[in-house]
Amino acid sequence: IASFSPDGSILWRAGHLDATAISNNVAYSSATKTLYALGDSGSKLFAYTVGVSSVAAAYNCPMKIGITNGTAVGAPTLISTGGLEYALASDSTNNKLWAFTGSGGVCSLPVAYDHAGVWTSFTSPPTANGSLVYIPHDGTNLSSVTFSSGSFSVASNDAGAGFAPQGILGPVAIASALFFGDPNTIAAHLYSFTPAFVASANWTTGTSAAIGGQLNAPVVVGQNYVFAPATGGEGHFHAFDKTTPSTSFVWNVGGGAGSKIGSSSAPALGADGAIYFAADLNKELVPIKITSNVPSLVSTWASTFQGNAAQVISGVPTDTLIDSVGTEPTIDANGVLYFGTLAGKVFAIITDSGGPLPASADSTWPRVGFDNCNSSNTAFNCQ
Repeated sequence: IASFSPDGSILWRAGHLDATAISNNVAYSSATKTLYALGDSGSKLFAYTVGVSSVAAAYNCPMKIGITNGTAVGAPTLISTGGLEYALASDSTNNKLWAFTGSGGVCSLPVAYDHAGVWTSFTSPPTANGSLVYIPHDGTNLSSVTFSSGSFSVASNDAGAGFAPQGILGPVAIASALFFGDPNTIAAHLYSFTPAFVASANWTTGTSAAIGGQLNAPVVVGQNYVFAPATGGEGHFHAFDKTTPSTSFVWNVGGGAGSKIGSSSAPALGADGAIYFAADLNKELVPIKITSNVPSLVSTWASTFQGNAAQVISGVPTDTLIDSVGTEPTIDANGVLYFGTLAGKVFAIITDSGGPLPASADSTWPRVGFDNCNSSNTAFNCQ
């Protein structure tokens, strides 16, 4: 894991001699300045204490039962209770939900929970809102469980009524309601349920939002819209109204080949209302604004950003062409937008957004969409 300064120089590296491999499944807590990473094929959680110019290994926690190493699904989610910070991870091999915390440089509380064996498979990571933890499991099911002072309560288990028959893609987004999409390869849908976890839809019972193709990334929830990035086969970026499953807008408009933008990334939301996402058909970063449900390019952008084959950076000709669909962009407090591509390029673009969109008072967020802590926890100051 590497940290970069605004000029691209490396501030610090983590993981060398600690882990044989570290995936992209990381979470950062600005409350405790701790970086959490799932590594070694997802069988361990590594925790690092982060400074301005250095990082130090704090502890690591094995996900292991007997001789069976676990396999983490997605990123950990963070939650604070009883004065301690915990990292939660879903284990798809042992089919358990793990809770880890550390003190004195050691993993001091490995707790594994499986709801009395009811859970038999995991395909998506957990999400927490500060009191409840939501766990997608067994294809179409979703459970909620309370985690307090190191202990799990008995889970509330939904048997699948009203949920997508094709499963749940990625973490559940929490923003006034529960939002998620399914991984349907023909016609993906988005769903909205109550945070209290009643097996009935917020959107009219039996209805859902359809995109007519496959989702490329988990849904992201803004102040007014639920965003659904599609794969190249469908080729559009969709937005739905938060209160109804009706389509608010599509980028680009139309269903023809000329309007398609290919696979698109999850978006980043600027404080000025700008929406940024990457797409791979034209190899571009798209900045849009919304006026009366009509999308257009942000006024200060003459076109989408595609980079340059020979741009000069510090006197050195540099190929800054975008080569693939980008990662979900992220925006820092100064409005600088960052994203990476498959060729190993990391882009830093100055925007007029002035920082990321602040979370509203009634919203909590998963890592995908906003919260740098991956906590969905309003107890954390994690903007």
